[in-house]
Amino acid sequence: MAQVRVTRTLNANSQFVKAALKKGHAKARERLQSIADDSVKRAEALVAAELINDRPASRRHAGTRKLKGSFRSELIDGGGRFTWTIRLYSRANAAKVNALEQGAGPHTITATTEKGLWLPAIPKGSRGNAALQAYTTSKRKVGMSVDHPGNKPYRFMHRALEGAASAALDRAIKLKRS
Repeated sequence: MAQVRVTRTLNANSQFVKAALKKGHAKARERLQSIADDSVKRAEALVAAELINDRPASRRHAGTRKLKGSFRSELIDGGGRFTWTIRLYSRANAAKVNALEQGAGPHTITATTEKGLWLPAIPKGSRGNAALQAYTTSKRKVGMSVDHPGNKPYRFMHRALEGAASAALDRAIKLKRS
């Protein structure tokens, strides 16, 4: 005897399909927003662990060390069926953020005033200890320009977003298994 099958095709424009997509869309947005929020927390933690030295506020130069608290995320709906983009960005100086995120090759830093460039003087007995150097109040002039050797890419925003997405996927897999 032949097996009886009953099928029904739902039109993509039907009220049922629209309601199901809307509910799914809202659920996806909620979960993706939690990934975006987690990526901000992770970026803050990476910067605090790897880039922020504990120089007191009175010794900070204007425009630098403003990464802490500068991270934001944006959830962008692509308009299609579940095409979303999570944008993680910093409100700090874009050139400096890019140099830290992507790395920077050797370059020349030139003074913008006739005073020249100044660095903290290395205290006696510190043997070049950066933490002790950061707290000194004396300075030494290094000239009108210096050749900076560049820096490695820290990729803290990339790692933060990837970590948040991986953690969310791991949680989803654990929920599915339990």
